[in-house]
Amino acid sequence: MNFYHSLKPATRIALILGSLFFTSLVCSAQDDSYFASASDKQSERRWLSHITRDGGGFETSIHVSNPTLQETSVTIRGYLATGTPIGTHTLEISAMADRTLPLALFFEDQKPSHLEILGDTPAVVNARYRLADSDGLSAHLSESANPGRRFTLRMGEPDQVFDGLVIVNTGDAPVTVIATIIDQNRDEIAQVLTDGLSASGKAVIDLSSRFDDAENASILIEADGPIVVNALRGSRPGSDTAVLFANPIHVVE
Repeated sequence: MNFYHSLKPATRIALILGSLFFTSLVCSAQDDSYFASASDKQSERRWLSHITRDGGGFETSIHVSNPTLQETSVTIRGYLATGTPIGTHTLEISAMADRTLPLALFFEDQKPSHLEILGDTPAVVNARYRLADSDGLSAHLSESANPGRRFTLRMGEPDQVFDGLVIVNTGDAPVTVIATIIDQNRDEIAQVLTDGLSASGKAVIDLSSRFDDAENASILIEADGPIVVNALRGSRPGSDTAVLFANPIHVVE
């Protein structure tokens, strides 16, 4: 069963657009040729790995802040989950400004699965997820600037929470990603999380379904190419309070 389909609406995320467009933020579409040179500089590529789909019971908003005393700009590129680019836009942001980005204005009828932030800019991009139909706790996902090939994270309590992963392939070739429990007393077979994930593509994984008896276990995630990984933990269906938050990931190498 699909990871999101296994959850009730209160524990799923959905992208709901409709934020007001602020006058101090200016957008302009860019020709894809901009990325011909910038995409070769891995150190300048930053990713917001997860923009969720409609209808899941959460509001999602994308925020950009400029923590400097000078006007700056940031260029974003939207992708489908398959890795197909769907457009680029440059934002000019006033000094000390914090804005909500109306993605519907940028990408119109195409909904990006994730974003790439390019260029040497001090602007910071984050995603916020919140219950759409009631008061609830917000989850915030920060941009990722450090791709790697080996990562670790720690699992939660499987009877109370789910542990999900978002993986984006930041390289130029398909990648395979596996996960293994770090435990010298267990003869554990590696679990294939995704096989042949396309360049710039995204995969959403229900890690709890792969390791259902791994409470508080440390998990090693390995890829045969550069990826960024984010982890989201949320309450199980039927919980009195719906909670979703980011789980720390450690980049080993």
